[in-house]
Amino acid sequence: MPLHIDTILGNIAKKGVDFLSKKAYPRRIKAVRVANAVNKIEGVPITDSARRLSVQWAHGEITGETMRSTLITRHMQIPRA
Repeated sequence: MPLHIDTILGNIAKKGVDFLSKKAYPRRIKAVRVANAVNKIEGVPITDSARRLSVQWAHGEITGETMRSTLITRHMQIPRA
């Protein structure tokens, strides 16, 4: 019995994969660059883990929600001065 496309996409979405159109990838790369530039202007350091998550999101390997929740969790673990 063949699987319906909605079933396939639903199963993949549950795993945190984000499908991209051909137009979405360049827009996401631009969004990451703009966000990094704004952070730099504001004097906010961009961690290596944040960079890796941004690249994964831009490539559609993780969802925006996964990126956001991971960043929040990691940044909450940073000791405060």
